[in-house]
Amino acid sequence: MGPQRDPNAAHAYSPARGLGSDEARALFQCVLDLHGPRLSHAAVGIALGDWLAREELPADARQAAAELERLAAADRRRGSWYRRSLPSGMTRLDLRDPDQLGLLRRYGPYSADTKIWVEDDPEPAVDTTEALDGQPKATYRLTDDELHQLGSLLAEAGLEHARLVPKRSRARPARR
Repeated sequence: MGPQRDPNAAHAYSPARGLGSDEARALFQCVLDLHGPRLSHAAVGIALGDWLAREELPADARQAAAELERLAAADRRRGSWYRRSLPSGMTRLDLRDPDQLGLLRRYGPYSADTKIWVEDDPEPAVDTTEALDGQPKATYRLTDDELHQLGSLLAEAGLEHARLVPKRSRARPARR
C-alpha cells in the first residue's frame, strides 16, 4: 500500500478527454466561481494566432483580447515594474478589480498561456498551456474539498459528465 494521500493538499487535475470546447470553457468558469473571493491575480497570454485566430473568437472574447492588449501597452508605456517582469505578450490582472476579473472570464478560457493565483498560495490554482487538440490544456490545482465543491458547481451548471482526472505530479501544501 502506498503513502496516505493528504486531503488538505492541492493536487493537479485536468479535464478528462472528450470534453467539448464549450464544456471546457464552462468548466473554466466553474473553477473561477469555486475560488470566488479568494482569487488574487492572473497572468494572461494575449498573443493571438498561435492556435486560434482573432476572428474565430466569440465577439465578447475578441473585445476582451483587444482590451487586454491596450492594458498591456499602456502599462509598458508607464513602465509598470510588475508588468515589465512578465514575458512579452502577457499582461497581469488584479482579480479583485471586477473589470479585470471580467476580462479574465471573457478571454481566459481561450488563452493558451494563463496562470491564476488565489490568496496565500505561491503556486497557480489554474494554469493553461498550448495543446495540440485545438483548445488550451488546463491544469486545476484543487484540494479534495474543492474537488467535491466543484462537482456540485458542475452539476448545477448541467455539466455532471465533465470529469477531472488526476495529473501525475507531486501534491502541494494546502492553500489556507
